[in-house]
Amino acid sequence: MSNQLGPLWSLATSQRHQNPQTPTPHDPTQATPATSTPDGFNIGEQDQPISLFTQSQRGLPRGPLARRSPTPDSPPPYGPAERHYIYYEEQDLFHMRAGDQLFRFPVNWITDISEPLKLLANVNPENSKEGKSDRYPIFLPDAPEEWAAYLSWRTRTNPPDTTEQWRHLLNISHKYCMEEPKADAILALEKIGDFPLSTKLQLCSQYRITSWFLPTLSAFLAIPNKDYTPEDFINLGEKMHGIIQLKGALDYFYKELLSNTFEVLHLCDTSEEEDCQADWNAFFNEIIALMCHPDQPIRGIEAEKVLQAKTEDCRLCFRMGRDSIVDKGILVQDREILIAGVGAIAESFGFAAAEFPDIE
Repeated sequence: MSNQLGPLWSLATSQRHQNPQTPTPHDPTQATPATSTPDGFNIGEQDQPISLFTQSQRGLPRGPLARRSPTPDSPPPYGPAERHYIYYEEQDLFHMRAGDQLFRFPVNWITDISEPLKLLANVNPENSKEGKSDRYPIFLPDAPEEWAAYLSWRTRTNPPDTTEQWRHLLNISHKYCMEEPKADAILALEKIGDFPLSTKLQLCSQYRITSWFLPTLSAFLAIPNKDYTPEDFINLGEKMHGIIQLKGALDYFYKELLSNTFEVLHLCDTSEEEDCQADWNAFFNEIIALMCHPDQPIRGIEAEKVLQAKTEDCRLCFRMGRDSIVDKGILVQDREILIAGVGAIAESFGFAAAEFPDIE
């Protein structure tokens, strides 16, 4: 992958600094004018938010990782913070803080992969203290677990391996448009698959995962209404309305098929027509029953294929009935119901109906 970093650097367990000192008062004469940064980033002194991302990065870090230090040399104004193990001891690296965790890494690790954060590489204040020490870190406006997941993915030292960690990576990479880690997180979560279908649909909506949407929705629609759980309704909220509505429209269509009798053009002897029609009705109802199966229902287009296969060597009357059913498109009318219903559901999930043209 494009972000391979070569040999892994050694990791060392951090330890706490002792004897904290009183922080040096802020000198207003040293402040640098505020610079535009992405929403939520606090990169500057408390009264003059500025950025310390520079263009003079020397590439990848060479030195060993820092020892663990829960607090800097003096207590920071925002309370104690603990150095994360991804904290490189090297010049021209920047001190970052997310929550109560301190990180130190090259700023290009985020600016070269995130379009929204690229502008940070062009900001180069002269006199700011921000990012130069643990006492004045650049604040990252996200959970420390999310940045830890991203940096672990980036360094390959200890890549995410649990659902929770991959979810953290998915969240941070989606927020900052980092496509490569997002794709890896989606692939990993797909393989793990230890969450309910409604959660998976929720992720589709939250992170615009189009590749999951149709297969997951199809599997969710196949669940009987009585088997939906409170968690499903909590996860999907008002989106469940469209799903239940579509299931109701399909159920009505299948019941109509079961209740109707489809007369065939009989070419058999007149004395055999009644028995032939009864045989046809029983045969055709078996096809409809496959569409109404409580556990593994099939769609109309599949039912039509079954009908054609089963009547290939049947009596002529059955073949005539089959041709009439196929020509009128009686079985595949559920596709029109699906197209309309799935389109409405897709829009409720934040997608455009046109994104899913191939609905079977």
